[in-house]
Amino acid sequence: MSTLVEPKKKEKVPFAWRILHGSDVWLPDADSIRALDAPTIIDGMLREGEVVSVIGGAKTYKTWFSLAMAYAVANGNSFIGKDVLNVPVCYLDYELKLNSFRKRLSIVAPDTPQNLDFQCLRGTKRLPRIDEIKELINNNNYKFVVIDSLYRTGWLSEENSNDSTSKELGDLQGLAEETGAAIMIVDHTAKGGGKDKQVVDAARGASAKAGFFDSMFFLRPDKEDRRVVVDMVLRDWPAPKESPIVEFDFNNYQLTTEVVGKSSKGDKNGHRTEVLEMLEQKGSEGISYADLELPEETARRNLKALIKDGLVEEFKKPNEHKQKKFFRLIERGF
Repeated sequence: MSTLVEPKKKEKVPFAWRILHGSDVWLPDADSIRALDAPTIIDGMLREGEVVSVIGGAKTYKTWFSLAMAYAVANGNSFIGKDVLNVPVCYLDYELKLNSFRKRLSIVAPDTPQNLDFQCLRGTKRLPRIDEIKELINNNNYKFVVIDSLYRTGWLSEENSNDSTSKELGDLQGLAEETGAAIMIVDHTAKGGGKDKQVVDAARGASAKAGFFDSMFFLRPDKEDRRVVVDMVLRDWPAPKESPIVEFDFNNYQLTTEVVGKSSKGDKNGHRTEVLEMLEQKGSEGISYADLELPEETARRNLKALIKDGLVEEFKKPNEHKQKKFFRLIERGF
């Protein structure tokens, strides 16, 4: 005669609280506060132990930008004009064939790459888990790891679910925290390229991504060919007043990335910059809505914002219809 055995109840493991007193951790001066920052990898952009994202639509040079950043960090070169700390780098590419990656690396690197390892994972039957990447980092002492790109990793079971995204990407924060490495994820924009969206809303999938990353770098197409505007949202760095415009020059199978200008923050499509350039060109003569090669509503919106910012004034021209509006830069004395 068999006897029924009741299953054992799972013992509840108490949560390990670590409550701290504010008086014990408060710091009295700027030097002490700055000492809490993790070591800087790229000044104004990236520190050890952070998880950041590069976002862009098709043809915005996401991989070129990310690979150039990886090479700069591995070799201690400056990157888009910013100082860089030389640390070991690993680039995990999920999209390119081996020879395609070799070609790009050779175009990006003017000299033999040092401290830069990589693996191409395209076509691999089983992709690495996050805990396996942790082991890879610890075994090789990598301080900067690039994962290109997120949608290929298979880590997100439901890309449009905030609950799933928060839980599954949370493992990446644990990875960065435990290893001390900076993790950079290359991601794609939402449908339509995200050009009319704020940086935090531009990535494809769930909106929970916005609060997950320590920093986000959004590559927007510029009006000039082979240029992108790099909009940045930074958690622990001072917010940049302007966004760099980066040009990609592929002359003679050698890539040069150079900052060729600045775009005003929030100038999603370059329209504000275009209006300012026209105003500067016309000087005291000023411009009307018709002078701009923009839809009138777009011209109105940008000029109204520039007036609000105290950069532009409206004025009347003699011998012109009294209802026709003209605009010019406000002269500032020094």
